[in-house]
Amino acid sequence: SMLSRRYFFPLCVFTFAYLSSYWWSGFPFDNLCASQQINASNYDLSNLTALIGNEVNLTHSYKFCNQNLFATKAKLKFPFRPSMQPKDATWMTPDQEKIVTYYSWTSVAVLFLVFLRLLMNVLFFIKSLFHKKYDPTGDDQGINFSNVASISTYIPQVINPKFSYPLIVCKTENIADELFDWNDPDRPFEYYNLTLDTEEVLRGNEAINDRYSNIFSKVKHWPPQGWLSRSTRNLTCS
Repeated sequence: SMLSRRYFFPLCVFTFAYLSSYWWSGFPFDNLCASQQINASNYDLSNLTALIGNEVNLTHSYKFCNQNLFATKAKLKFPFRPSMQPKDATWMTPDQEKIVTYYSWTSVAVLFLVFLRLLMNVLFFIKSLFHKKYDPTGDDQGINFSNVASISTYIPQVINPKFSYPLIVCKTENIADELFDWNDPDRPFEYYNLTLDTEEVLRGNEAINDRYSNIFSKVKHWPPQGWLSRSTRNLTCS
């Protein structure tokens, strides 16, 4: 829907960029960092030496480090940057630091673009409350409406189960028969015209007749020259 395209999808794009930089910053997700201090006295390697048969020397040491940058003490936690690692517990490789940097500033750019998109959508929505614009769909086929073989138009009607055809609530004397999408072969359209019944009921009451003339709205039709006998049709419709 339009709501998803204008609001939900841009937010999803930003969330993707934001979390991508976060996931890259936490790789390899083992919470281990290389320790600069190696103290062999803290480890008993005798059993391992006996098992292998050769002397075992301790060359690397690791310590626990929290690789979750959400838990960092940095005041600004967005975007995620290699500099947010604790100085005494770094785990990112040089290539990883480059990737995290690229993703981080890309997420900032995406955030800026998403913000502009949402701002424009809000402004367009506010503008639409005061100014309406018609956006046509499709292309002009170069065919006049009056030349369409199956021509028909909207004519206010009321469906009554007692009648085989709809009851018309427009004056029909200025409506071409071609504009109706139905036809009674036995009776004219005036037979189903309720406005004629209204005039008959209100006959002789001039006060009500004056108000009756304003009950129905007016519809104007501009047919092409020569198609109908008059250039402008005034139709009174309910």
